[in-house]
Amino acid sequence: MTETLPHIKRTINVYLSVLIGVFLFLALYNLLVTSVTMDEPDHCFSGYYYWRTGDFSMEPENPPLAELWLGLGSVVLIQPELPSTSSAFYKIRDAYSLGKEFLYSNPIQGKFLLFLSRLLVLLFAIPLAIVIFLWSRKLWGPTGALISVFLFALEPNLLAYSGIASPDFISAFFILFALYWLDRFVTSPRVFTLFLTGFAVALALATKFSALLLIPVIIIVLGVWKIKHHQNILLPSEQSGVALLRYSVLLADYFLMLCSGAVIVFFVLWAVYFFECRTVAGVIDPSLSAKGTSLEIALLKRSIPLSSLLLKMFYQVKLPLASFIAGYLKVNAAAQSGGPTFLLGHIYPAGVWYYFPVIFLLKTPLTVLLLFFYSLFTILRTRELWQAHFYQLFIIILFIACYFLASLFVKLNIGYRHLLPVLPLVLILCGAIGKVITQQKLAKIICILLALLLAWSTLRSTGNYIGVFNCAAEASRSGVQLAGDSNLDWGQYMLHLKRWMTENNCEKIYGRLFCPNSYEFYDINFEEIDSMKQLREIQRKGNGVFYVAVSATYLQGTRRWDAGLRKMFIQKSPYIVIDKALYIYRFSRDTRLPERPESTLNDHNGYGDLM
Repeated sequence: MTETLPHIKRTINVYLSVLIGVFLFLALYNLLVTSVTMDEPDHCFSGYYYWRTGDFSMEPENPPLAELWLGLGSVVLIQPELPSTSSAFYKIRDAYSLGKEFLYSNPIQGKFLLFLSRLLVLLFAIPLAIVIFLWSRKLWGPTGALISVFLFALEPNLLAYSGIASPDFISAFFILFALYWLDRFVTSPRVFTLFLTGFAVALALATKFSALLLIPVIIIVLGVWKIKHHQNILLPSEQSGVALLRYSVLLADYFLMLCSGAVIVFFVLWAVYFFECRTVAGVIDPSLSAKGTSLEIALLKRSIPLSSLLLKMFYQVKLPLASFIAGYLKVNAAAQSGGPTFLLGHIYPAGVWYYFPVIFLLKTPLTVLLLFFYSLFTILRTRELWQAHFYQLFIIILFIACYFLASLFVKLNIGYRHLLPVLPLVLILCGAIGKVITQQKLAKIICILLALLLAWSTLRSTGNYIGVFNCAAEASRSGVQLAGDSNLDWGQYMLHLKRWMTENNCEKIYGRLFCPNSYEFYDINFEEIDSMKQLREIQRKGNGVFYVAVSATYLQGTRRWDAGLRKMFIQKSPYIVIDKALYIYRFSRDTRLPERPESTLNDHNGYGDLM
């Protein structure tokens, strides 16, 4: 046995390396053929801007660590010029508009900059896969660990966002990393593991505000750990005074541990913000005064309990982490107010509470869903597993439960990417099937079939993982009838549109796209259509066939557009659909347009029902 062990380890390492290689290959190809998406320009710009200026108030809604990482390639290799300081967008801190100017002003340099930023995100796939493997192996052994990594290698949502210059994929890694070290601490409580847990939590908080959910999870886990670790504290023979003293010491030790971790988190997080010390007003006010929204400041004040009082007390006081505080207030305000949401053929003006659970069921691969629910059922009913791996399972299941519970109260429903932090944990739980297939031949056959289903559904979507829904959802209706925004249409199709235009000798195309101005970045001759009158004029002046491209977002009705145009395109069959999100329509001089078209803009109220 001792002679074969090194050979087995080498074999497992080879399998692990191959699976990581498969993920990197598929993700890299997807990265190269995916055009610039909606949020990438401002993330690329903000990261480079932070390195150049040290001013984190440009986009406080996103903590700076991921964006600093995205801007690293620009700082080291390119060092491009920032947009002119005379730009009015600096005054209102419009990172989105500045990002477009920064990226689009020099398309050749901009494309290389975008590639570098995306490549830096993709690098996180390697440590993410390794942590998934290590944690799954600790629970289920080598077979279960390789199953978890196999699912990781072919998971289309992870493949999609691992090649997008945004904080989402990086945040998923740091949250998993923090939970992994939390598990290490409760199983091996030492100063070193406490420091690494606090360090990992700080990095997660410095990447995305959703990592704040780590705090209640850590408090609960450490509380349970303290109780289980000292469950014999009350001895029947002891007097109540001695027992009370023991409880007091235990409670003091618990709070000391939390405070020690909080200090580590605070200083690491503050270091990421370059030890800034400024007023919250200095971060928030410019954008508010530009938008002129007393409503927004009202939302900020009620975004957390007692925040109105806190703002009055500390608004003009210099504080460490002022950008972090202001960013949290703004993000929470946006989450409370929400926005138009398209889901299952209907528009909800301010989001809908069950959005994220439904999106999880629609976009998570069917193979992963079946294995996850089977594994969860098995875990919950098997006492031996809880006795052997209590803390690991408790941490994973508690975080997944807390995350989905919190999602029910978020009204800003803009995509599956906000569920990425739970996905690695789901894959780890799926590894439980590894213990079953080694004992049951039928289970092994079923798992092989599910693996083939996942491979088929992932490989057939290569090049457009953003718009993928699972095969069960797509069997019921098309993606444009299921969900919108970054679930389907994030502007990822411009390269494929350009190729289609070249192949079909289409010199100019008309329509309406979700990602404005990116057509200039890819040298596409495009003209926006805003009314039926404009479409009639194009038809009248044209000498033959012309094409109109409409992105799914405008067909769904969550963006303002001429209602008559939208209704006409919904009823008209597309000539071709690119990347499941861009609908191309063919027109000629003989094409009949509606006689009495509606001319009003849609108002986000019920137009989705036309789907």
